[in-house]
Amino acid sequence: MRLRVFHSGKGDCLLLTSTDGKNILIDGGHVNPRNRIDHYSPNVAPFLGQMRDNGEKLDLLCVSHFDQDHIGGVLRMLDDEFAWRVFDFQTSQGLAVEEPENSRPPSIDEIWHNSFHELVSKNRRRIADAIAAAAPQSLALGLDPIGHGTNFFDGLATSMKESAQLSRRIGASQLGIPLNRTFNNRLVQTRPGQQPTQIGNFRVTVIGPTGKQLIRLRKKWNAWLRSDKGKRQIREVRN
Repeated sequence: MRLRVFHSGKGDCLLLTSTDGKNILIDGGHVNPRNRIDHYSPNVAPFLGQMRDNGEKLDLLCVSHFDQDHIGGVLRMLDDEFAWRVFDFQTSQGLAVEEPENSRPPSIDEIWHNSFHELVSKNRRRIADAIAAAAPQSLALGLDPIGHGTNFFDGLATSMKESAQLSRRIGASQLGIPLNRTFNNRLVQTRPGQQPTQIGNFRVTVIGPTGKQLIRLRKKWNAWLRSDKGKRQIREVRN
C-alpha cells in the first residue's frame, strides 16, 4: 500500500493506493472562498490531473466530515469536474471557450458521505434505514457534536452552503456519482454482522459511527433545523 499526504492547510487530504492500483481519496484539504483560502488548487489538483491523464480513477472518495478544511477541497474538485463537463459541452457546440483553471480530476466510482434531509419530517425513520439525502448537510463519520463545544452549530451554519452544494453536485441531475452505494444508499455506520468492504486488495472495515451516535447527531441536527438560524440558512441554500 502507498499513502500520499497532500499539503492541505489545517485540514487533510490523503490518497491511499493499493498494490493492484485501487485509489481511495480521503477529504480534499482546506478551501474557504470567503477567506481566500485554497490549498486544493495548488497542492492537490495537479496530481489528480496527472492521475486522469494516466487513465487512473478514484475508486472511492471519503468525506470524513463537514468542516471546510476537509470538505472544502472535495467541493472544489467536484466543481472542477462540473466545469470541465460544461467546457466539453460548449466546445462540442462549436463555442470558443477557455479551459477551466484547474486540472480535470479523475472519475469517481463512489462517495461515502453521511447526510440528513433538510426537512425534519424526513429524518424520523430509524437511523439504520435512513437514506442519505440528496441534500443538504454532510455530517461527520463518527463525529461527537459535544466535542465541538458551544460553536458546533455555528460550524454547521458556516459549512451548510458548501455541504449542500456538494450533495447536489453528486446528484443524478448533475454529476451522477453514486452515494454510499456500498451501504445500499444508507448512512455509513457500524451494523451487526456487517462485513468489511473489499476494494481491490484493500479490506475496509467501518468502526464508526454507531447508530446511537447518529441518533444523537440527528436530534441535534433537527433541533438546528428548527432554529431561526437553521431556517434562514436552509432558505439561503435553496435559493
